[in-house]
Amino acid sequence: MLYDGAIRFLRQSAEAMRGGDREIARNKMRRAEAIIDELNTSLDMSYGEVPARLRSIYLFCKRHLIHANVTTDPDAIEAVVRLLAELRSAWNQIARPVELASS
Repeated sequence: MLYDGAIRFLRQSAEAMRGGDREIARNKMRRAEAIIDELNTSLDMSYGEVPARLRSIYLFCKRHLIHANVTTDPDAIEAVVRLLAELRSAWNQIARPVELASS
């Protein structure tokens, strides 16, 4: 659900940016950034490589969004949307076998 929310806010941000509404674009981006921050801070780094790689991805997303905001580049926002969508899909695939086994 967090990925879905971040993706939704980022799409809204990119749309507002394309429409020239920087205030709405920034507001929606902040909301997505808050979700990415929550995903990042909730990682349990004692589990090794997976949380470390996720942290790297989340930090990359944040840097990319800062760049998008500074340069007013909605395509950079869409790049983060694609990355988060891939992560969401991967988590869905991981969860699917568990759902099938518990049915």
